[in-house]
Amino acid sequence: MHVDRQRFILFASALAAGCGAGEVVPTEVPVATPRELEGGVELEPATEIPAEPDTPLPSSGSNDALRARLSQRCESLREPSGPFCEGFDETVELCPQFADILEPAAAREAVACLTEWSGSVAICGSHAVENCFIVGLGAGSATAAASQLCLDVMSNCASSRWRAPELTETICRRAVGAVRPDKVDDLVSCMSEGCGIQRCIYELVD
Repeated sequence: MHVDRQRFILFASALAAGCGAGEVVPTEVPVATPRELEGGVELEPATEIPAEPDTPLPSSGSNDALRARLSQRCESLREPSGPFCEGFDETVELCPQFADILEPAAAREAVACLTEWSGSVAICGSHAVENCFIVGLGAGSATAAASQLCLDVMSNCASSRWRAPELTETICRRAVGAVRPDKVDDLVSCMSEGCGIQRCIYELVD
């Protein structure tokens, strides 16, 4: 699998910025790429999508303008040519909801991740939304308020054999900082019960 080096470096750097002493951030991010191999044949890269204009983001208290703008990008998502693209309709439906569950910067990163995969096999399957959710969380800021919450999560999952590799204390704190305030309790509950983060998106959407 060819790794999108630039996106990997940006995501890894965002996570590393919130690292505390002694904490380890996974070096391998579970994100598919548009040039993933399928059946041994390398896929053609998707058509490049123009970058979104660099306009001011609305505040976290009001997301109508953000949702409208991101919805346009979500509606532009395309299936790859060829076989049926499983999960594509659900991806298009969930895409604009990133604006409802994530802070503006995080929502933009998540949607940018999906638009980058538009037209490629990477947009198919539930992993597309889940992985781009993780990419969006990389834009979150680890806050002091999240420290105790994440200590409790990690303590609860310390002995779990099902703990997902993306669940570290550092990433947990960044995730708490990336979601909107009214979604924090739901996220913490999901991480504590499931000992993972990726599938928590389904607990956050309305």
